Amino acid sequence: MRSKHGIKIMNNVSTKESLQVDLNTIYKDMPEELLDREGYLRLAAVTALLPAELSNFWGLECRLHTADPLADVLFEIKNRSLGQKLLAGHNPSSLDALCAEYQVWREMRTFAGQWAHEANILNKHICNLWLEFDTEQLTSHDFAAHLIRNPSVFLGLRSKELSRPERAEILHYASDLLHIPDFLLADLQSFMDNIPPAGQLFQLGSMLGRPSRDIRVCVNQLHPEVIPGWLTEIGWRGDKLALSEFLHRLTPLLRAVAIDLNLTEDGPASKIGIECYMDWDNESPEQWAVLLDLMQEFVQCHPGKRKGLLQYPGTIPLPAKRRKTTDNALCLSLFKMIHHIKLGWGGGGPTDAKAYLAVYRPGMHFNSKWFIQ
Repeated sequence: MRSKHGIKIMNNVSTKESLQVDLNTIYKDMPEELLDREGYLRLAAVTALLPAELSNFWGLECRLHTADPLADVLFEIKNRSLGQKLLAGHNPSSLDALCAEYQVWREMRTFAGQWAHEANILNKHICNLWLEFDTEQLTSHDFAAHLIRNPSVFLGLRSKELSRPERAEILHYASDLLHIPDFLLADLQSFMDNIPPAGQLFQLGSMLGRPSRDIRVCVNQLHPEVIPGWLTEIGWRGDKLALSEFLHRLTPLLRAVAIDLNLTEDGPASKIGIECYMDWDNESPEQWAVLLDLMQEFVQCHPGKRKGLLQYPGTIPLPAKRRKTTDNALCLSLFKMIHHIKLGWGGGGPTDAKAYLAVYRPGMHFNSKWFIQ
């Protein structure tokens, strides 16, 4: 099979039931400025190793400040989903071979088994688990399959719903999976204690695919005016005034913001991430143009990346043979959208920008009155 880019898309027996099927579907219409042949081959090497049922919501992380048409890839595994059952080993899949060979996958299987148990606190409070693979950093697609050994792992939760004892119990379960150093466990509890009342920790992660053992924390629902002061109070050593002035210009353009930072043995890292969200119900990609215009004052968004980004959103009807899933859901289309843009902040200003491009294959069930999941 050949795409509009004129290259042959991998389509062999081993990938028919893998997430590479979705990759092939979006790549046919993918703007070349976002993903070229080399970038596709890197993603194909990873997606070919993961079963299609693992995730119906995944995405690409594209750097906007460089011209390289490459991307990292990340996958959501939802609570109470077929993907969760596969990860837990309740249903056979290609994950079984990964769990047999790699320690991190065995740890994820152990965690997923606890998470899938309805009586476990994880089942009540962990919304999803994300896996991320840094294919952009490689020198060649020849090395991409090796990334499967050590994915970065993120856990989705809603910390406002948790009591302090519940937080401690969840961190106990998460510490083995995320390889949280003992000295950071107490810091994490203190960090969660000091989130302003309106805010919440919604993602907790560890970059297992990278040498650093820092822990990533992502906080949302904070009013922009409180963010600089809160960061300073918890030990952040960045420029509070500059961040306040930037957020004052930025946030009127957005629907919402979130803050990402790394917790290190020396406290919060000075570099942070500012996640920028628009209205997901607005199908026009032009709503992002105002943010891209503001970015240009601080971070050079490559013209090709801007063009490709605004061309990305759309809907792709699925062929009849792909409309029914193994759990008897009906999937009619695959949806592409700009999920959010993240600005890196350090040294008193934005330093880089990444776009997160979502791929969504929703299913309709006969027993759910045809509501889309």
